[in-house]
Amino acid sequence: RPTEDEIKDSVSVGLRVRLPKTYPRTAPQTQLVDGIGLSDVQIDDAQKMIKGQIAGLVGGEMIYELAVSLSDFITVNNSAAVAARPSFYQQMVDRERAGRRADMEREEAFRKQEQALYAEEQEDLQRRIYEELERKHQQLLSDQQKQQHLSDIADAVHSVAGRWAEGIQLLQFDNAIYLNPQQQQQQQQLNQQTHDQQTDHARSGPLGTSRDGCFTTVALEDSTIADPLCAVYDAYPTDLIGASIHLSDRFTVQCFSITTLHYLTDNGRRQLEKVRSRISDLAQIRHPNLVAVYGCHLEMLEEQSQHPGIRLWVLSDPLSSHDGSTLEDVLESCGSIATAQTRRYLRHILLAL
Repeated sequence: RPTEDEIKDSVSVGLRVRLPKTYPRTAPQTQLVDGIGLSDVQIDDAQKMIKGQIAGLVGGEMIYELAVSLSDFITVNNSAAVAARPSFYQQMVDRERAGRRADMEREEAFRKQEQALYAEEQEDLQRRIYEELERKHQQLLSDQQKQQHLSDIADAVHSVAGRWAEGIQLLQFDNAIYLNPQQQQQQQQLNQQTHDQQTDHARSGPLGTSRDGCFTTVALEDSTIADPLCAVYDAYPTDLIGASIHLSDRFTVQCFSITTLHYLTDNGRRQLEKVRSRISDLAQIRHPNLVAVYGCHLEMLEEQSQHPGIRLWVLSDPLSSHDGSTLEDVLESCGSIATAQTRRYLRHILLAL
């Protein structure tokens, strides 16, 4: 039978082989019978092909090779393949149908592409509409927060005025106090860029108001904390802008009175400037085991006053009554500290350092 499945049912031929006693030294006798789908000419050609194969294979086993060669021959040479070949008209009709089918497939692909582009445009439009609505919503929230902030400022001012209706004491720092050191660095970079770009307009007017998350003035109230080295005050910012805390939140201000005449000299004032620079460095540090320091203010008392000298005001996170306790106080109170507690203290101290 042929090797192609399409014509196995319509093409076949029988191969009869008679083997002599001296096979394979002597060529066998072959005969083709019961040909189906083969013309007489094709059968004769197949018989000639078999004889030619036998002449080249004498002396060795050849039956399998003859069967394979015959199968390949009738696969290519048979009447069924000729009959199965479509006519010229049928080929023309098939080509026309294939062309129409290709056109329809191209149109379908183009239609799907247009639908995809339309869907993408609609999605982009919806996204832009959503972004615009979200922008307006955020703007509305921002406006509401500004209004609430102004209301908080008014409430804080009234609260401060109620607490210190008589003789309210305000402390104004030379530089803005930033709650976040990164904001201060960003503001310094912005100020430098503005200075470089607007040198010709440096005297056109004062600088703008405090940036978000900073303040320059606090109202002072006597604290319940007693410290033999300084006076301690509760401090409330009066011009806090754009911060995540409320104006009624408390800070602590420590006032150190320096009356030694040495610090009124040039060398003494230079030493105080080093102290102020050191405090400015501390203001850049934030750690859970450290009390955050935000800044300081040096106040020079008049030399002709009754008590000339210098006041150093230091602003920090709020202190409580137990914050003033030292390790010595704990030892005096407890007598000793357990090893595990000592390790815990040392760990937190080392992390802070």
